[in-house]
Amino acid sequence: SVTSPLVYQPKMMPLLSSALLLATAICFQPSAGALLRTRGQVVEDPEEDVVKKIQEKWGKMDDFVEILFTMACKWKNGNDVNGLAAEKLKGGDLKGSEVTKFKAKTQAKNVQQLKAACGNIVGRGKKKCRQGCADRWGVAMTKRDSCDEKCVESYDYFENQCMTKAANLEQVYKMKLDRAAARKQCHEGHCPNIPTTWMMTKARAMNREVKKQCKSQCNEKGIKAQCEKKWLAKENYVLPSVESACFSDGKVKECFGKKKTSAKDDQKKCATDGTKTCKEQAEKCNKKGKTDKTFKDAKGFCDDRKTLCEEQVTENCNKELKAALEDGQAECEKADEKGLEECKDKTLKEEKEQAMGACKKTQGPKCDKKCKETCDTEAMGKCLKNLESKDDEAEMFCKDFWRLLHDSAEIDPATGDPVVFLSSKKQ
Repeated sequence: SVTSPLVYQPKMMPLLSSALLLATAICFQPSAGALLRTRGQVVEDPEEDVVKKIQEKWGKMDDFVEILFTMACKWKNGNDVNGLAAEKLKGGDLKGSEVTKFKAKTQAKNVQQLKAACGNIVGRGKKKCRQGCADRWGVAMTKRDSCDEKCVESYDYFENQCMTKAANLEQVYKMKLDRAAARKQCHEGHCPNIPTTWMMTKARAMNREVKKQCKSQCNEKGIKAQCEKKWLAKENYVLPSVESACFSDGKVKECFGKKKTSAKDDQKKCATDGTKTCKEQAEKCNKKGKTDKTFKDAKGFCDDRKTLCEEQVTENCNKELKAALEDGQAECEKADEKGLEECKDKTLKEEKEQAMGACKKTQGPKCDKKCKETCDTEAMGKCLKNLESKDDEAEMFCKDFWRLLHDSAEIDPATGDPVVFLSSKKQ
């Protein structure tokens, strides 16, 4: 009987090679990772501790690949999300109010990609692991079955832990979004008008920036820009009264007055003719129904029809009046369209000059003081300080995930079987 595996060349457990699929999902292609569980030819020196030398060499490689993995993982789940949102915002594909929603959608896709990668690793790796057991142990069924059970157990454990990590990633994203929202409140709540301070961390630099921006905002050009902004906000409220004044002062009023008189005459004639028709119909109803010789409800029926007829006449005549007035106004405005526009432009210009003059007189003297008061850098700094944390959620997640990948790739150097950790047996 065969009591040892076929000639075994130590190499990476299938789980780690499959884990490269997962690394791809988090934007990492560690070619060095393929060396993590392999060993090339070593020229042995009798006076050297070869085992110690190998351990030192691959221990450093472990550390190196872990650092690369963690950096790429953090970038994928942080800078890549923010960078994509910033690019779309700059390109006009996103509005400022849509950024948070876009980030959440991108993060949700990342979580789904991670879950899919977990399944791909298990689907491909478990099969490869079990085939490895068959190739190494052949007809040594006891050892082969033991190896096979370890493959199943290891990959079941990995799948469970991988899905748990995906759920953890959702929480990491939520914490990032919550923290970003809190930072936004600090910025907009304490310094809404000088966003250039938001990327600064030192109080002295913030204060210098506030002085610089306030000086720029409070020179002649800056004050003019502020007053222009105020006027734009006020213009929509002024416009209706300007249009009304121009309508009254121009030829349109005289024209519309004639149209209005004609429309009211038509309404009066409509009402008179309609009332007459309703009266005639009521008389015919009473005559044909001989309401004077029959029961009293017969006359009531004819009276109700007359009332309904008169109501319909009033409604129709009013509709015709309204339509005639609207058509008349449109016709008169079109006839004097040029004069009306000239009046509106002239009046708005006068209103703007008056508003700008008053704004400059009041805004100028208090501009610098008011500007500095609207940006409390000390309060903003304290607010941001309260949000600081010694722990980086993304880094903790990435390191934890690396440990799962690393530990799940452990193999028994003597047999080539996967190493099943106690933690997996407890599940």
